[in-house]
Amino acid sequence: MESIIGILFSGLITWFVAWYFAIPDRKKRIKSLSNYKTKENDWICVWQEKPKDKIWIEDEMILTKKFGTIYFTSLKNSNNYHWEIKGKIINHFLVGEYYSLKPNSYSTGGLSLKIQPQGNIMVGYWCGTSNTTKLYNAKIIICKKNVNINEIKKNFNQLI
Repeated sequence: MESIIGILFSGLITWFVAWYFAIPDRKKRIKSLSNYKTKENDWICVWQEKPKDKIWIEDEMILTKKFGTIYFTSLKNSNNYHWEIKGKIINHFLVGEYYSLKPNSYSTGGLSLKIQPQGNIMVGYWCGTSNTTKLYNAKIIICKKNVNINEIKKNFNQLI
C-alpha cells in the first residue's frame, strides 16, 4: 500500500513540474530574471516630474535583484532626488512601487514599465506624488547606458 502511494505521489510531483515548466511564458520569465546579475550600475532612468512636461530628470541607477524582486536605486540625480523602485516582472512588465529614500519626503507611488524583448529598455508611466502631496502621472524610461536615450524620448513624446 505504501509503495502505491509513493508511486502516485512521485507521479503527481513529476506531472506538476512538467506542467509548470511546459508553459513557455513561465520559462521566459524565469530565464529573464536569471539573466540579471545581482548588481549592475550601468542603468539610466529619465522621467518627467509632471505630465506633458518637456523637462526630463535623469538619474544613474543601480539594479539589484533579491529573491525575485528587482530594485533600482538612484545614484546620481540631476535634481537632487534620492529614490528607489521595487518591483517584479509580470508578463514582460516591471510592475511595482517607487519611494523616496530621503527622510520626511512625500514621494511615493506606483509604476508600470513595458520591458523590451532585449531587456535593455523599459518604458511606461508612474503615478504618485513627487515633491508635493499633489498626485501626478507621467512618463518614465529606464535603459542601459549604451542605449540612445534621446531617440527613445523623442518616440515616447510622439505617443501622447
